[in-house]
Amino acid sequence: MENAGTYLYRRVRYEEAEPFFEQSLAVRENDLGPHHPGVATATRSLANLYRGQGRWEESDKLFRRTNEILSKELTAGPHRVGGNLSDWAHLYLDIGRLDLAEEKLRQALGIYEKTLETNDPEFALVLDNLAIVYNAQGEPERAIPYHLRGLSIRERTLAPDDPGVAESLHNTAKTYYDHGDYAVAENYFQRALDIFKEKRGLDHPSTIRGIEGLGLVYLAQGEPSKAESHYLRELKAYENALGPNHLYVAEVLDLYSAFLTQMNRYGEAQKIAARAEQIRDEST
Repeated sequence: MENAGTYLYRRVRYEEAEPFFEQSLAVRENDLGPHHPGVATATRSLANLYRGQGRWEESDKLFRRTNEILSKELTAGPHRVGGNLSDWAHLYLDIGRLDLAEEKLRQALGIYEKTLETNDPEFALVLDNLAIVYNAQGEPERAIPYHLRGLSIRERTLAPDDPGVAESLHNTAKTYYDHGDYAVAENYFQRALDIFKEKRGLDHPSTIRGIEGLGLVYLAQGEPSKAESHYLRELKAYENALGPNHLYVAEVLDLYSAFLTQMNRYGEAQKIAARAEQIRDEST
């Protein structure tokens, strides 16, 4: 039941995943009682789902409930408390509450370092999210060491082509990009994109983010022709793999339209944007 929901959640099919997660929570509450650590697994999953749907208040309540369950149950494991705090912080990142995000991440950091569970991929996520907070606060120099430490942990503990490694690579690339270190950013963006394509496929938001990141870094390096070739190459690959009227083709068209707008090629940009809109209209 929850495995099916997790699969759909990872494919960003939130509405389909929701009944599986809600049913899993109901079953666990009935079988284990409302305060069992097993219930916290279900509340955390549902909290992340609601976060993905933009249901901030519902998500916040479930993260709070998860934290209360895990903090009171000594057998739950500190890594689970830290992992939930990290996810909870991501919610605050999404809504722009950097102060609360940093507070939760600092709590999680202390838990992991106190228990010496610093080779856990969940700890790497804490480091990565803390780096994102610092970069969002305009402190990329402070962020980069946290990114690199988190990436090192994930590369040691996960397969080299694991999507978790790609997430760290992408986030690190973005901070280097914001810092103006474009050559370094390009390398990380490319590595992340290669993994996203292989492991998550073309029809996934992570891959679209990777395509966008690489295009932006080409443009920042003063290579608009390279950026345009990149977008057109990706557009052709999407059309060939998914068909010309797939919704993710529209996503790539949006990226190309934004690029054309930056180049002051407004007429071309409008035509591309209109094609993307037509694909979406015909899919509804």
